[in-house]
Amino acid sequence: MHSLLGNIRSLVTRVAPGGRTEETVHPLDEPLRLLGLERRALRGDVHVHSGRIVELASVAKPIELVTSDLALYAQWVGSATVAAAHVEMPLPERPWPGRAVETLADLTEAERIDVERARHALLFGDASAVEGYRAVVEKVHAPFRANVFALRSLYVAAGAQVVVTGLPAVLVVDRVTIEELGQLTLVTACRAWINRLEKKPAAAH
Repeated sequence: MHSLLGNIRSLVTRVAPGGRTEETVHPLDEPLRLLGLERRALRGDVHVHSGRIVELASVAKPIELVTSDLALYAQWVGSATVAAAHVEMPLPERPWPGRAVETLADLTEAERIDVERARHALLFGDASAVEGYRAVVEKVHAPFRANVFALRSLYVAAGAQVVVTGLPAVLVVDRVTIEELGQLTLVTACRAWINRLEKKPAAAH
């Protein structure tokens, strides 16, 4: 399990000549576009009270994204801040022989292991080293799914734990506040874009 570290960014305001303020550009606009979403997708304010342990999907409804394009999927969840991304996995032992397959059942055991190693590298490692496997990975593993949690705010009180589990996940959150001894824990591959991250002392109760 891994704890989440967020990126802190600031709002950017474009000012036109003559001092006229143009549309405000939000730091989360770019990742939202990458996910095929708009800023209005940032909905919901989640507050997890002290002492509770909850799965994020039980308190915030995710948006499920599906693609057959492994390159796009890698942009969604690749370089994830997490678990699956940090599992040490060797590269395939041999190049892909180029034979036609339709499903995982068509693979030998040795091929299945190499295809899984290639899938991991294409998402979280050196994709250039396993490009020859891209087509077969897409063939036997697609469609690729991810849960997007797009929130205005997430507040984790002292002693509370929010767990991200299930499908590979993407967190897009404007403000995350974690009180002392609160935890945001990852047990699945998870990429996170967080505009403002605040750690604060436990509130008096």
